[in-house]
Amino acid sequence: MLLISELKNYTEEVVQAIASVKKGKVVVTVDDLFKFMKEHTAEDNILMIALVPEHGVNGSEDAVQWENMTGFYFMDKTDYSAHDYDSYLAIFERTQAAACEFVEKLLTDKSEGCNLFRLLEQDSISISPVKNLESCNGYFVQLSMGSKF
Repeated sequence: MLLISELKNYTEEVVQAIASVKKGKVVVTVDDLFKFMKEHTAEDNILMIALVPEHGVNGSEDAVQWENMTGFYFMDKTDYSAHDYDSYLAIFERTQAAACEFVEKLLTDKSEGCNLFRLLEQDSISISPVKNLESCNGYFVQLSMGSKF
C-alpha cells in the first residue's frame, strides 16, 4: 500500500526537483483540494497537489499486491482580468511542462529502482488539462501502481 508518509515525502522531493513547482500539498478529500486551491496565490504558482490514493487488491493467493490509484494536480492561480488569450494559453504551456517533467521524474525513478515506483504501471499514466477549478488552471496526472501487500 502506498503510505501517506511516502506520498508526503515524494511531494516534497518533487517540489525540490522541479524548479517551476513552488509549493506542494497532499490532500485526502475534494473539500481539502478546493480549500488549498482557493487559498493558493499567484505568487506561489505552480502548486502541486497530490491525492491520497485509493487502494485495491490484485493478484492470486500466492502473489497478492496492492493496487494504488492516485493523481497529481499542477495548477496556476489565475486572475482572468489580467490575461488575454495568449497569456491564458501560456498558463497551460507552463503547467503542461511541469506535468511532463513530473512524469519524466516518475519514469526515471522507476528505472533507477526507486522502491516507491518500482511497480508503476506506465500505461496507466494520463495527463489532462484542468480549467477553472477554484480559479486555478493547469494539468492533472493520473496513475496506478502496485505495491507490496
